[in-house]
Amino acid sequence: MKGMRCLGWTGLAALALPLADPAQAQPKFPKSGKFSVHYGWKQASEVRDLGNGVLIVVGEDHGALFNDAGSGFIHNSAVTCPQTGYVGASGFVFRGNCYITDADGDMILLVWECGGPAKGPGPQEGRCAGTEWLFGGTGKYSGITGTAEFHGGYIGKGPHGFGIWKGEYRIP
Repeated sequence: MKGMRCLGWTGLAALALPLADPAQAQPKFPKSGKFSVHYGWKQASEVRDLGNGVLIVVGEDHGALFNDAGSGFIHNSAVTCPQTGYVGASGFVFRGNCYITDADGDMILLVWECGGPAKGPGPQEGRCAGTEWLFGGTGKYSGITGTAEFHGGYIGKGPHGFGIWKGEYRIP
């Protein structure tokens, strides 16, 4: 009976070895490259009216990223983005940070800024166009850097919205 228990534990240990394989912990995408993602979100915010048509917005978006390729870099990741913004008669400016968490729990940190006219031409009217800077991460994203151009905004009057991000990244 004692020998059977030993064989059982040995068998379990042998099954666990593939799970600890360091090759499996490596990203399933290249260490550098381009990406194109859609970010769907819901915003919770507080708006303060400062008078004369000037608003200050403090809030946070929560949502999910989907790589346009259907897999790869940051596909199916959760995103949280705290932010502040100014809205006036001449336009708006928003700034914030985001942390992206993938299915493994590894994270990417970024800062962003966008702005736009009070009313803009074309299909991006009222959408905030700007830049993101990737500046660090955890796990497989440790040391990541990169940039992305994006535009985002509400669907209708909100609080739901989406953004489109297109950029490049590099992991040392």
